[in-house]
Amino acid sequence: MSDADLVVYARVGERRVVPLTVVNERRRERDVELDLSEFRTAGGRAAPVAGAVTPSKMSLAPCQEEQAILLINITASDVEGDQDRGATDVDDCVTAYADLRLTGCDTRPIRIAVVILPRVCNVYRVRCGLGCC
Repeated sequence: MSDADLVVYARVGERRVVPLTVVNERRRERDVELDLSEFRTAGGRAAPVAGAVTPSKMSLAPCQEEQAILLINITASDVEGDQDRGATDVDDCVTAYADLRLTGCDTRPIRIAVVILPRVCNVYRVRCGLGCC
């Protein structure tokens, strides 16, 4: 995960909305196309992550900023986990990677990592009493 520019943490079944700002730092207009690759694990396997970026095209005036939205869905399909607990889960952390290419910008692709956490990570504990266990 050390090679990622943007890291998003989520659990199976969640949807993440990541706002992006594309900045034209030149004094001339730019036409920019945003293209998100398919999410894959570091080993190249399919991952239970679907992503989309909107808008997929924008025209930036000189020195203009434009907003885009990265939508990330963590689906239950292709996830191996304990089916006895009701909702699908992952056994261990799964990291999926995708590249966001901005054709028309003088920048390298943005590497996005989505870390899918199992439900046993960062559990919030609710104490039902003031006992001394």
